This record gives sequence, structure tokens and C-alpha cells, in this order.
Amino acid sequence: MTGISSSEIVFHPHSIADYKMRLFQWSGKLYRGIGSERAPFFTQLFQEGVIQQLVEKGLFIETELTPLKVNGFDMVVSHRSIPFTSYSIEWCPAMIKDAALTLLDVAIEVARRGFALEDGHLGNVLFDGCEPFFVDLGSIRPFDEYVHYFRWDAYDQFCQVCLYPLLLMSQEKDKVARLLMVDNEGVLKTDLLLLTRSSGLSRRLSNPPLATRLQLGLMQIMPPEQLKFFREKFKFIQASLNKKTKGLQEAKELQESSELQELNELQESKKSNQYTSCLEKITQKYYLISLEKIRQNVHNITLPCFKTLLPGESEAFSWSSCQDTWTAKQVSVYKTLTELHPSSVLDIGCHTGAYSKLAASLGSQVVAFDKDLACVTQLYYDAREKKLPILPLLMDFTQPTPAYGLSNYRYVAATERFQCEMVLALGLVHHIVFEQHPQFEQTVEGFALFSKRWLLVEFVPLEDPELAGFRSPRHSWYMLENFMNKLSKWFSSIHILPSDPELRVLLLCEK
Repeated sequence: MTGISSSEIVFHPHSIADYKMRLFQWSGKLYRGIGSERAPFFTQLFQEGVIQQLVEKGLFIETELTPLKVNGFDMVVSHRSIPFTSYSIEWCPAMIKDAALTLLDVAIEVARRGFALEDGHLGNVLFDGCEPFFVDLGSIRPFDEYVHYFRWDAYDQFCQVCLYPLLLMSQEKDKVARLLMVDNEGVLKTDLLLLTRSSGLSRRLSNPPLATRLQLGLMQIMPPEQLKFFREKFKFIQASLNKKTKGLQEAKELQESSELQELNELQESKKSNQYTSCLEKITQKYYLISLEKIRQNVHNITLPCFKTLLPGESEAFSWSSCQDTWTAKQVSVYKTLTELHPSSVLDIGCHTGAYSKLAASLGSQVVAFDKDLACVTQLYYDAREKKLPILPLLMDFTQPTPAYGLSNYRYVAATERFQCEMVLALGLVHHIVFEQHPQFEQTVEGFALFSKRWLLVEFVPLEDPELAGFRSPRHSWYMLENFMNKLSKWFSSIHILPSDPELRVLLLCEK
């Protein structure tokens, strides 16, 4: 058994909610320490094959027991590390939907084995490229701790951070939903009702809770003798099964009452252990039904379809076409990627991801972001279908996700999370400058923060027909020479490569 000193490990910035289980990095790998109180339970999960089954189904990140020993933890497991951490506020609606379905699939699988999930939020799901994985081992808990009266204790949380945002997005209220998702509470039911007054959502949300409908459903299938028992005594039995619930207090207060005495007599005469076992089975059965119904509701949400082609724009270029038909820009980008072989590429202002797909097909891990929701959604669908290692995100380069929360516990800044060996900024600078108005200095600094080594950036001069409306003394500073001067403060070498049309150039910069 290998012992590790506490001074050698670095705890994960998001691993602060549960001091009994903490993520940490050691020797470039990701581990989770589990304290003495929880170690027996998670040992059971591994022995029963619960974790391995989730991994084999593609729902849970690869996780293994280790012989490592860390002070303060009785058990250490290793997790496969996902290269880039992204947050739900950066995902397109289709990604949020897929992440929510993954979370529910995990909840259903563990429920079949007699367990439940403690949490219903999307912080426990990460995308590895376009594949969502559940990553929080500590969220798997004993069934009776988080399921009461057939109802998942985290259901309200799931609604506020998954279901309600998706319902708003289905009504084309993406921006409002995304703003509300920044808050810890997510989208409250009152928010949803207020924002969807004119739709049928308000009426559907007024229906009886799912757990209530399930209890009513029991009346249709149970034998009369058991029905009478469960209908009259359900709350008392549930309280006795879970010592940590408020029902315990109710049971104590009624301990000497004739009603409880009658219950005890009935339990004895009808072999109460059989009823208790029956209750547990029924609770698990109808809890599963409730989860499957929730999953069906999420699956049935129809998200808006987007058109990504601008007027006059042709279908996406194919890199499999003959190189003789490629433009100078396409040739330059292709040669740069094949000669330098960057391990990771960040495509800023990716549009529908033509160059992201090229980099991914050449073996790079790719993060691609754009502020255009339609473009990001289309790239997600394309990359998911072709199983390309691309993480498409919705983000504005001039307003990247900032660090947020006490000690950045909620969000780590995008400029820290998405640093890549090479940054692509193609057809972007002139849009940033003339639409969002930063100076070259701020623009170049942003590129440098994301780039670990290289930057391939396109410069469009004022002489280009596309910028005819900006040729004025006010923009006299917008020149290639000035741009290269700002680049030289962050990058030690700059090479000019041909682009297309002819007046445009690509600048390959290296730190």
C-alpha cells in the first residue's frame, strides 16, 4: 500500500461540499478520498458491481479502487480525468437535455440496485467532448435516505436546474433561462409560471404531484386487506423505517395512542415483517416508475430547430474534397495543424465548426465556442453524430465565464479552464473590434490568456470590401502593423501566412 502525504495532494476547487469525500490531484491523476464513515458503503458498491455496471453502460466516468493511503481517508479511488470542465450555463439546450437524461439514467440504474442519488443538479455531469458522464461517486446513497413516499428528495432541485430551464428553452426563452441558471437555486417554479403564463405549461404544472398520483395508483392494484393497511398506516411505517425523518417524531408522539396500538396488533397478526418488506418493494417499484416518468417528460421536450446558414451561404465545406479546390486559407490552416500537431485546440468564434472538425480529425482535443446559439447547437449535433473529440460551448469571447462564488467554488474562470496548446481565431478580429469595440490590446491579451503556445489568427484589413463602411479617420489605428505590434508583447515569433480573399492574412504566433 502506497502512502501519500497530505502536502503532496491538491484538492479540487469544486470538492468542498462534503468533507468526508474529496477529490484531489496527485502525480497528474485524479483521485477521490473517502472517509471512515462512508468507506463501508462504497466498498459495498464496488463489491456488488454497481460502479462497474454504470461504467460499462457509458453513464459513469471510469473509476477504480486503489491501494493508496491518504491521511484522513480510509479508501481512495481513481477517476479518469476529463480534460476540460464546462458548466451548464455554457451548454446549448441540446447538451443540457442530454446531461439531464444521463443524470436520470444513473438515478434509474442505481434505484434498480436499491440506491438513490443525493443530488439532482448538473454539476455532477461533465462532457468529455460530446459525451456526458456522471462524475460524482459521493452522490450515490442508500435508498431510504433520499426517497420518501415514492418521491426523490432531490426532485425539486432537478426541476429547478434541469427541467424548468429546458421548458423555458423549449419556449425560446434561452437567454432568460441561462441568466436564472447562474443562481444556485436555478429556475424556481414561480419563475417558470410567470414566464409561461400564456402557454400550456402553467396548467400542466398545476397537476397533482407525481408521488400523489402513484399513491392513488396503488389503490387500483393492491389486495383489499393490504390496501386498508397501507392506506391507514403508511405514514407510521415510513417513519419507523427512517429514523432520521420528521415522521419519527410523529411516531413517538403517537406511540401510546390507540391507533398505533391497533397498528402494532395488526402488524403482529399479519406478520409485520412481510408488510414491511412489501412496502419497501412497492416504494422502490413506484419510485422507479416516477423516475422513468420524469425521464420521459424530459425526453419529450422539443427544443427549437435552428438555421445556421446565412443568406447566400453554401453547405459546409468538406475536408475530404480535393485539395486543388481548397482556398489559400484552408490550405494554410491544414498545413499548420498537420505540421505542429497541437494536442489541444481552442476554436474561438467557431461558427459551425469547420476548422474545429479538421483539428479533431487530425487528433487534437478541441474546445470550440461561439456566441451564436444556432451554430453551437449544430456543431454539437454534428460532432456527436461523428463522435469527434469536440466540446462545443456557448460563450462570447469578450465576456468569457468569470470566476464565481466564494473562493471560486462555483465557477473557475473560462480563461483558466480552456487553455489550449493552440488557439484558432479565424474571421474573428474585425467582428470583435467593430461590433463589440475592444482595442487590439484587450483582444490580443484575451487570445494570450487562452493560448499555451500557439495562436493562429486572421487579420482582415480595412481595404477588404467587407469593411468598406468602417474606412474613416476614427479607425485609422486599425492596421496590420499595429495589430502585430500588440501581438509581439505576448508572442515571441510571428509568421505571415496567406489567407483568402487575397488582402487577408493569417498570423501564426508562438510564445
